Amino acid sequence: MHDMLDLVAHMPLDTEKNTRLKLICLLALLGQKRPSDIVRLWRHDRSTKLRIQRLDTPPWARRVRTEAATVLHDLGLLPRDNLMDDEFIIFSFRAYLPKQSTLKTKKYADWIDLIENRFFPQLCPVRTLARYYFLTDECKIATELRLSKLRTISHITDDRGANPIAAAPLIISLPARNASMRKGLRSSTISNRIRDALLTPLNLHADFVPYVTRCMSASYKIAYGLPVATAMHVANNSSEQAFLRHYRVAPLTPIDKSRLHDVGYHDWLVPRAHQLTKSSLPALGNPSARPHTRDDEAIAQALAIQPRRRSKRKR
Repeated sequence: MHDMLDLVAHMPLDTEKNTRLKLICLLALLGQKRPSDIVRLWRHDRSTKLRIQRLDTPPWARRVRTEAATVLHDLGLLPRDNLMDDEFIIFSFRAYLPKQSTLKTKKYADWIDLIENRFFPQLCPVRTLARYYFLTDECKIATELRLSKLRTISHITDDRGANPIAAAPLIISLPARNASMRKGLRSSTISNRIRDALLTPLNLHADFVPYVTRCMSASYKIAYGLPVATAMHVANNSSEQAFLRHYRVAPLTPIDKSRLHDVGYHDWLVPRAHQLTKSSLPALGNPSARPHTRDDEAIAQALAIQPRRRSKRKR
């Protein structure tokens, strides 16, 4: 998981192609979404929303303010861009479920929130989304989405399956010479992009594409202290037995979960742990030498004042 996050953190936001790839990877790793979920996100408030909310967070969570608020405000997607220090942008999304045809069955998965990451901006889904919206703002996008060889949808409905409207898919194709309209991607295309970007560099089997990122994300979140019920909700799983059988493993985590006690959101757990792995704190070989605190600043200070043993030089 941390090797994958390293790959994603180094993905640039310079071109539409690279930005799209980074957004796909963040939705898969932080949002626990399958390729088939990602293609069924739409540029409409029935499926995707942005809002500003005040959050009670520790100081380390508010270190960086990116250009995301300004970009989204200029595009008309945020009401203002002069955010206060304790205000964060939240991206809420849910996948459309076109196969559910009865009025008694919900037409969307549950709403999932991804919160602006201001402590590790290279892994911020809101910043990446803002850049992707900016790069595709003037594109002409076809409202039809081809889900399979035999199934194409051209409208999305409300929660009860009524009031269909035309909407554009969130993730779209790249510009082509012979096509004036952009189209939504198929799940097989997104699977291939995840495979080439995350699995192949790590020598993972290509057949794991639809499941490995989903399984790995849930497993690491639970290992870092996220309740199973929350992980199931994010992954849109209804059966705990199936979830534990297919998705949960016991990974060896490089960071003790006690150091993540002040992380209050599911999508911050693994990035925060990843950030701590990048810190300059030396390894503590003797558990009794660990400072009696969970604060990283205090740990760093405690380690800094420990006297070093000087080697005796032979004269």
